[in-house]
Amino acid sequence: MLLASAGLGSAWLVGIAVPAAPYRLWFVAFGAISLVAGGVLLARQQMRAARCGADGLCVPASLRFVTLIGLLLAAVLLWLGYRYA
Repeated sequence: MLLASAGLGSAWLVGIAVPAAPYRLWFVAFGAISLVAGGVLLARQQMRAARCGADGLCVPASLRFVTLIGLLLAAVLLWLGYRYA
């Protein structure tokens, strides 16, 4: 909505969406694999942070939280794209 109010519509995406429609399942699969990879990387960061001492170099908890929120949002968008497309 914000983009539409700024004058940026989505009508130009039809030129991309129509030829890409037969590959929709592949795009969804790629998105799911990317989300799993992101989850694995987040889990590695969590394990590294658990082993990290007070003086060690760790990824800040706020960054891990933002990454988790981003992955959850991406999962919801992937599901919505699969469900309603």
